[in-house]
Amino acid sequence: VDLYGGIVSGLILTSDQLQVLLPEVSSAVMAAVLFGLLLLLLFVPDRYFSSVAAVGLSIMLIILASLLITGGELVALGELAEDQVMLNWAGISPATGVAIYSFMVHSEAPLVYQLMEDRSRWTQAVLCSSALAAIFLVGLAMVCYSFFGGRLAQSFPENLGRSLDLELLPGQLNGVMSYLSLLAVSLKLLVNVPLLAAPIIQAFKHGCGLRGRFSCAVLKLGMALVTAVLCWVLKDDAALIIELVGIVPQNFTCIVLPCAALLKLHGDQMGYLRRGLLGVLTLSFAVYGVAGTVQAVLETL
Repeated sequence: VDLYGGIVSGLILTSDQLQVLLPEVSSAVMAAVLFGLLLLLLFVPDRYFSSVAAVGLSIMLIILASLLITGGELVALGELAEDQVMLNWAGISPATGVAIYSFMVHSEAPLVYQLMEDRSRWTQAVLCSSALAAIFLVGLAMVCYSFFGGRLAQSFPENLGRSLDLELLPGQLNGVMSYLSLLAVSLKLLVNVPLLAAPIIQAFKHGCGLRGRFSCAVLKLGMALVTAVLCWVLKDDAALIIELVGIVPQNFTCIVLPCAALLKLHGDQMGYLRRGLLGVLTLSFAVYGVAGTVQAVLETL
């Protein structure tokens, strides 16, 4: 569920950015384009996944450079946002969901482990990649919010090269940078699809007992069609999908269930304080999973 939510939300954001690049294209045509792209990406062989990851990292460096250039221009023009809020209590629940959503790679762990050449370095790879990803994401979010404040778009590349009113800043560089950033992030979101889809396809193949290339091709065709339709129907709800994926499946998969399992298996070997704290943590995030879902849904009504 979490991986599929990541695919859907990523494709919706891709559609949003492509609509900025190609405003004359209707949402129905864009859904058809996404279907074609998704179908191609689902047939990417496993051996190319590491190359796909390298492409994604290179794109993020381009985006970071564009962000710093745009921020510098806003400072020079005196147009930097001033509506930042230090603490927004109403936003804590959805923000926590988005933060937990970032750990989607938790469901990718078995696949990534199998693709490693030297599996003895798994622990080191997990610690380094998680720490670097957390530092990068938190730093990027803080910089974006400090530059754009409440004018930050659903997908922040839409702000790059543009003013707070999303108008292009003066100079040809900003026009090129804006369109290049939108195209680059669209590519970044698309290259994530094969890695996210692989475990889903494998689960369906084993669960349904599918064998042979034809059955697998039909499964991928159906997945691409259903996903494209969902992206068209939910085209304005990418933020809600990300919040709900973090609050429900990711929360229970990464926090609640592991803590509950630890209590069940080793609770009698723990001290009262440690066991109590782990129990409170488990209960708190379980309640958050329910309350956060209700809040996120009610805010969309």
